[in-house]
Amino acid sequence: MELRQKIKRLPKKPGVYLFKDSKGEIIYIGKAKQLKNRVSSYFSGKPSDPKTARLVARITDFEFVVVDNEVEALVLEANLVREHRPHYNVNLKDDKRFPYILVTDEPYPRIEVERRKSSGGMFFGPYTDVRAMRRTLALIQKHFRLRCCKHRLPEHAPVRACLNFDIGRCDAPCQGNITREEYIARVDEAVMFLKGKRKELVRRLEERMKALSEAEDFELAAEVRDQISAIDSIWRTQKIDTDLADRDLHAIALGPRSGIAVTMQVRQGRVISRGEFPLSVSEGTEKDEAMSAYLKQFYADNPNPPKEIVVSVIPRDLEDIAEFVSKSRGSKVAIVVPSRGAKRDLVKLVERNAELLLADMVATKKQVPLPFAIIDLQKNLRLTTPPRRIEAVDISHLSGTLAVASLVTFNDGKKYSRGYRRFRIDSPAGDDYAAIREVVHRRFSRLKEEGKGYPDLLLIDGGKGQLSSAHGALEELGIAGEVELASIAKRLEEVFRPNFEESIMLPKDSAGLRLLVKVRDEAHRFAVEYQRKRRTKAFRAQELAGIEGIGAIRQKKLLMEFESLEKIAEADPCEVAERAKLPIELARKVVEFLSPYKSAMLLAILGLSLFSGCTPSPRYIGGAKPAVARPKKPERVVQPPPTVADTVAERKVELPPASGRFNADALMGTVNLYLGTPYKYGGNSMSGIDCSGFVQVVMRSAGIDVPRTSSAQYRQGRPIARPDVGDLVFFKMRGSSVDHVGVYLGDRRFAHASSSSGVTIDSLDDDYYKARYLGARRFQ
Repeated sequence: MELRQKIKRLPKKPGVYLFKDSKGEIIYIGKAKQLKNRVSSYFSGKPSDPKTARLVARITDFEFVVVDNEVEALVLEANLVREHRPHYNVNLKDDKRFPYILVTDEPYPRIEVERRKSSGGMFFGPYTDVRAMRRTLALIQKHFRLRCCKHRLPEHAPVRACLNFDIGRCDAPCQGNITREEYIARVDEAVMFLKGKRKELVRRLEERMKALSEAEDFELAAEVRDQISAIDSIWRTQKIDTDLADRDLHAIALGPRSGIAVTMQVRQGRVISRGEFPLSVSEGTEKDEAMSAYLKQFYADNPNPPKEIVVSVIPRDLEDIAEFVSKSRGSKVAIVVPSRGAKRDLVKLVERNAELLLADMVATKKQVPLPFAIIDLQKNLRLTTPPRRIEAVDISHLSGTLAVASLVTFNDGKKYSRGYRRFRIDSPAGDDYAAIREVVHRRFSRLKEEGKGYPDLLLIDGGKGQLSSAHGALEELGIAGEVELASIAKRLEEVFRPNFEESIMLPKDSAGLRLLVKVRDEAHRFAVEYQRKRRTKAFRAQELAGIEGIGAIRQKKLLMEFESLEKIAEADPCEVAERAKLPIELARKVVEFLSPYKSAMLLAILGLSLFSGCTPSPRYIGGAKPAVARPKKPERVVQPPPTVADTVAERKVELPPASGRFNADALMGTVNLYLGTPYKYGGNSMSGIDCSGFVQVVMRSAGIDVPRTSSAQYRQGRPIARPDVGDLVFFKMRGSSVDHVGVYLGDRRFAHASSSSGVTIDSLDDDYYKARYLGARRFQ
């Protein structure tokens, strides 16, 4: 049926029409006193404005619903607009429904929060500020002591009163502690409080207080007196100097494709609620149309309109809206636009709020959206600005020696490698607090001198002590108030902030906590990596320094040419003499002195081949890769490459036998060989190894066989009180029994394959490992 023929058949009755486009989607919903006249007006003559012209051009079909009167049409229109959200209608942007406070319709009414209005009970709201609503509920529960349980009283009363009775938040009508008449009186008083009827409520409470005093029930009279004081103090917080009438004030600000409505509810001269409602509008929408659509949707949800509604602009359909809200109230409601006086000033104030909020909303849209973790951190750590740039500091040392620090930078939750820094620590050995103070002072004194910006958040790996050290350094520089500071402790992932008495426990699934842990772990990794480099360099220099005739210059030359002690040990003395410019006798002495490194490395590789079931290539063992002859004639047989055993025999490398004779040099060489190897559960190679696999390889290189798993190693070893070099040390990291093992190196140090850092060296005096230490076992 053609569109015009369909229009001719429309009834001249009130109703709602729904325009559709070629895809069958609803693009506009409107209401009419007479459907036929209203719909035909869109297609007769020239459209009144560009927006209507664009709408008419897209209409290919429509539907309609007939109702009994205009008020029903208005309510149906508001509900359909909320459900379908057509493009050309003015829509509230929030998909969620704002909450209401519901006083249930029961013999013993409850007060609860509801998102949807239903039949039965008394609704107050909607509340756009959910926190304010929760505070209101808490005040009602504290001062009126109404029940919030879901028991159907009096038929299904519980056996005993709940916790709210014990803490004075409910008088337990379920146990008969209060009569129904007394309880209903309290419900009526709570309803007065929600409606803003302060004078009537206070007068009623004063009468009760007087009656109680005359009956010499002074304890209950004092409770009522405190209740009156609380209500007065709440009421004094919001006051507007006008007549003491009840009214709602509405104002709208519009942009090209968005807008915002602000509503202020005044009861007895006090502001009891302020709401902000973002709007979605099509281009060309006028303020009167937006105001009309907004009022319909607002009062479709709000069943308690006041006697007077003050608006910044007269809405379209003024008479219909006034009739609708009057019917909802049960008496006449006036909708006015004041031209002068105090009411004009008030609505101008609300309108100015709407304009500022719209400008802020538009500016926010132009900004780069922040990751949710950044927003979550700002909220939970109570930071003044979003922590878009985070710098983290961590300290790493080996039993107080070779202390270093790392500083890593994250921008918008992502690593920024150009902002990474490394520090050698000059503070006293083993003093983490002094080290933190030194690093923070050095970092921020330079930023201050160069005039560069400070990070949005400085994160310290540690607890309150480390946080205080960092804060002290910032105070020395006079910038403590300019830098947001926090620390995170490993054990419970507690977050500490300056001037906060208690730690902040973020939820374990919090995006903000995950980001903090990620930043902290990256700082730890970077610090350990740098400390390992310093340790390895110092270890190599120390080993070479033990050779007579090898001074600092020759040490440097050897390490530059061969890069590691293992490669020197594998080389031929003639090659060492030629490349390092050493006398041949001194070169032989160097190779002989470092021979344990060659044996340790070879045995480690052989051990790995036994674990993995494959034979390693000879080029990894130190010998030259054998040349395989290419056959020139078919009858010539190609010789296979030599096996590991052949290569060992050829190079005359003696493997330390697993006979119980302990070789400490081989053990230290193998540990040094594996330093930095990443952790891999069940792994047995230098591409990844776990704790018990690492211990087995190291101990085998030292001539001792041990079981493969940490639990078996713990059971079969001989318990000892004080570990010595080569003993195994055990830990309980997560479970109820041993699940981690390392090799003791002396001086309270042990080597192990850490799940976070790979093969590394740590101290038994570290608080983390000290708390998880189980004991030591000996296999020698």
